[in-house]
Amino acid sequence: MKKLCLYAVPAILLCCACLIFGLYSKASYADFNEESNPMERFTVGLLPEEMCESQIDLMRNTLDDSKYIVAARIAGDFRFLPSCTTQSIEIVKVFKGDSLSVGDTIDIVFSQEIFWNEDSAVSDTAYINMGFANKLAVGETYLLFLDSEIETFDNTRLFIKSDDYLLMPAFSYDHEKIGWAQSESEDPEVYECRYSTVSELDYFLSSEKSADELKALRKETIEKYQL
Repeated sequence: MKKLCLYAVPAILLCCACLIFGLYSKASYADFNEESNPMERFTVGLLPEEMCESQIDLMRNTLDDSKYIVAARIAGDFRFLPSCTTQSIEIVKVFKGDSLSVGDTIDIVFSQEIFWNEDSAVSDTAYINMGFANKLAVGETYLLFLDSEIETFDNTRLFIKSDDYLLMPAFSYDHEKIGWAQSESEDPEVYECRYSTVSELDYFLSSEKSADELKALRKETIEKYQL
């Protein structure tokens, strides 16, 4: 009996700790899906010029090697999960990827980090890592480069970009809104701003040179993968 109690007490304490943690997590998680304009709550990062230049060179040399290359119509707005966001897309053309077909509806992971950042430029906002790219416009068609499909508990087909890319490799066939913005941080080494500052732009860049180079990459990539 004593031996049983020695095992039982720690187990009970562990269960209580897990229950408390679960209740705390549930209470502290903000369900942005319930808000009318949740993106206004966020601070986003701006990609520094040197990093943007290296990323553009990388994308220019490796995007063609992506496992999945598709043109897709954006079927849904951001869906917020506790630590990421997803968007639903409908495949309209498959350039590469044997497991995908025209008409398939899949989800893509867009942002993989959402957290409160007390040191951000705006203390009353949360920080969201969006791959330095804006959410995809519902109803428009984009050229997407995806890396792999991940398993989900509900059998949703969920795809992610390559971790090699800081920038989300997604280019709209319908518009080009590539610009740049000034950082709103008081720290000269931190590049960030309110989402509302860049809400009309496709990418979150920190210089005009970066914007011009990314425009050139978009143009040549769209011309290569025409609808």
